Amino acid sequence: MAIDRTKIQKQAESFVASGRIDRAIDEFLKLLDDKPNDLLMMNRIGDLYLQGGKTKDAIDMFKRAGIGYERDGFVPKAAAVFKKARRAAPDDADVAARLADLYRQTNMIKDAIQIHIEMAEQFTKKGLLKRALEEFAQVVELDPKNLKNKVKLADLYNKEGMKDRAAAIYLEVAEALAIEQMHSEANQILERAKTMITTPQVFLTQSRLCVIQKDLAGAAAHLREGLAANPRSAEILEALAEVEIQSKNPAKALEALSQVPQLPEKSMALCERALREMAKLGQADEGLK
Repeated sequence: MAIDRTKIQKQAESFVASGRIDRAIDEFLKLLDDKPNDLLMMNRIGDLYLQGGKTKDAIDMFKRAGIGYERDGFVPKAAAVFKKARRAAPDDADVAARLADLYRQTNMIKDAIQIHIEMAEQFTKKGLLKRALEEFAQVVELDPKNLKNKVKLADLYNKEGMKDRAAAIYLEVAEALAIEQMHSEANQILERAKTMITTPQVFLTQSRLCVIQKDLAGAAAHLREGLAANPRSAEILEALAEVEIQSKNPAKALEALSQVPQLPEKSMALCERALREMAKLGQADEGLK
């Protein structure tokens, strides 16, 4: 049976004007039942629920409206509705996640990052470190050049006992800092990784930090230390050969390469470079031997 929408609308507005919010909501709900996809009405009812102190009902209505706007392709309107919902319920993880995603869709990256950071902090305070990890991972994905956030993510991985992931990020940050000539900070971060793992990557990164500082002797020393922990590591031996060539020690470079099990074809270029250097020194036969 059709309803008199104009009459109900007027009645609802009169209730709003007189401050009878609950009665107004009842009337507006009749209009929404008559047109279930009326997004403007959902938004209006949500506002009234907030005005009446019914936050949960308001959030539910805002979610319906926001999802509807996104479904219909009105992403900025959806974001506006979810932004209002987030102000009303800042601890609602679902609202936060939806709003962050909408910000991504509209290329409002800084706003999306801020939401993920806020949620990560909330989860951390509650002791929900895995959830905090998920949020910080999103932050790093959105802003991969922010080294401070990468360190925070690595710290969370460390707290969760995920040493390999934490160390990998620390090494990445250390190398980035070294490239920016922040050598002291780079070494401090690298030391964190070194307390967790002794894989070749640790020593390869240490070596690269020395190379960046033009300390070839230090680079070679770190690689030899790496060989003690990872005997016959092809990665380390090849890196050592490269450093020795740069240090004008072609014989040592060939010595390192001779220890590589099943020398890969890509390493032949290193052999050729070292042999050429030995030939310049009149030691070609020794190099070939």
